[in-house]
Amino acid sequence: MRVRLQAQPSAGYSWHLLSADQSIVALVETSFVLPDADARKGSAPQVGAPAEQVFVLKAQTTGATEVMFVYGRPWETEKPPQRTARLSVKVGP
Repeated sequence: MRVRLQAQPSAGYSWHLLSADQSIVALVETSFVLPDADARKGSAPQVGAPAEQVFVLKAQTTGATEVMFVYGRPWETEKPPQRTARLSVKVGP
């Protein structure tokens, strides 16, 4: 399963998987996808330019869980998340 969330990595913002029942789904990888216009130019995106952050989750066993992501700058640990995203995930027949 792929989860795509809008982010601004060039400004230091990114999403992080905060919680999920890892016996049901596990994080396999995360990456950033630049907008097509920036990718065609072959240059780094401008500061603050948006991108998509893609999370790949793999089903481990049947069941249901809530997956929660938080958005912010990793070094700003004293600040609350800028945004949160929650998904209900059901794995099974």
